[in-house]
Amino acid sequence: PDNAATGGNARGNYAVDWQVTRSAADRVASGVNALVIGSDNKASASGSAAGGQENVITGQDSSGWGKSNTVSSTEALAVGRSNSVTGGQKSFAIGYSCDVSASVAGGALGYDLTVSGAGSYAIGNNGSITGASSMALGTGDQAVVAGAGTILFALGSAVRGYDRGNA
Repeated sequence: PDNAATGGNARGNYAVDWQVTRSAADRVASGVNALVIGSDNKASASGSAAGGQENVITGQDSSGWGKSNTVSSTEALAVGRSNSVTGGQKSFAIGYSCDVSASVAGGALGYDLTVSGAGSYAIGNNGSITGASSMALGTGDQAVVAGAGTILFALGSAVRGYDRGNA
């Protein structure tokens, strides 16, 4: 460690840092028990891990694998490319360009998905969920689920849904 991009800042206690390059001094395994593998990754929270390239993991007991993932939530996971998990705890984003900001236990699996409802999940592509305890499954045009407890199935422009609050 030399506090420069070449050697980086000090590593955390019991941390492992196996990187070939870094763009800034803070791109290291600086958290306690943190792990970074690859290049230009940052794992700054206790128990955090990053593998691949340009991942920034600041959430405790969280990890990111792939390229350009960001995780600031606790006990969260991002896998793939350009995913973000910024909400509460126990959330995940797997795929490409997924954004999960649910307050707790939200998830996205696919491409270009946004999940902000607590306990909500999206699988597919081009979807957005804002209601709590909701699920969207499908592909095609943007599908927005705003009501709590809503289940939505979308294929192309055809949308089928069930809202248990209005059943």
